[in-house]
Parts: sequence; structure tokens; C-alpha cells
Amino acid sequence: MRSLTPVCIQIIASIGLAAVISGCASTPKEPVISFTTHIYLDGTKSFDYTSTMQSKSKSKPSGKRDKPPRDGAPPKGDKPRKSHSSHEDGPNKEAIAQRAQQHLIELLNTNGYCREGYITLEEHIVRTSIAIKGQCIEQANEDDKILFPNTRKSKVTEEVINPL
Repeated sequence: MRSLTPVCIQIIASIGLAAVISGCASTPKEPVISFTTHIYLDGTKSFDYTSTMQSKSKSKPSGKRDKPPRDGAPPKGDKPRKSHSSHEDGPNKEAIAQRAQQHLIELLNTNGYCREGYITLEEHIVRTSIAIKGQCIEQANEDDKILFPNTRKSKVTEEVINPL
């Protein structure tokens, strides 16, 4: 049985290290999550959830554009540019929505805000970001009001009318 030479060991170690580094580099970044709650005076519990995938590249567009000649014709030698598909810009909308819904369910199970489930009131997807506005099925109890103080302002001012 032949033993490996030090050079062979270095080559194998280098290949293994390169594989590990490239694997880490291609790992998708975790999304940036925002979760705000609001409990109304009637006990209705609502929330706003947003999930935005971080950009993989840190390069910013330069803002420079190639100017066409004054006659409007494209510069000679230029090939028509291909539009980017949704796969190049990021995951498709269904995949974004599915992942966000799954993460939202896990979050609600962890924090206990909507113990009996929720209803989606609005859902907006733009590129790699999703916003979900929802309402819990159950009404808030006293513990909910303590554990989940309102973290967003209501668009409508809530007033309590006291009889004279």
C-alpha cells in the first residue's frame, strides 16, 4: 500500500478547502424580516409582515448609459440586449410567497401572536420582497395586550366615547 506524498495531501486539502469556500459563497442570504403588530380597541389583532431577500451582489449600477447616435439608430456593432427573466432577477413570485408564508407561520407559532391562525388581508410581491397584512382569527386577551404592545400606528384614530 502506497502512502500519499505531502504534495498529494496539499492538493487534496486545497481542493477540499476550495469546495467548502465555494459552497459557503453560494449559500443564500437570510431575508430581512419585519413584523409589526396592532391590537384594536375591539380586540381585533392585526399584523404587518415583510420579508426582503438581501442582494447577492454588492455592486451598484453606475448610472451611465450608452447614448445612441442623434439619428436614433443603435450604435454599430451593438447586439440587442436580452431582457432578464424572473429566474435571473431572483426566485419567482410563487416561491417567494410560499417561503414567506412558511416563515410567517413559524414566526406566529414561535411568538404565539395568532394562536388559532390568521387571515391574509393583503399580499404584495415586488421582485425579492413580500409584504403580508393579516388578521388573527381569535380576539386579543389581556395577556396579548401586555405581550404585544402596538408597534404601528393605526391609520384611523380610535376614540372611546364616554357617556355623560
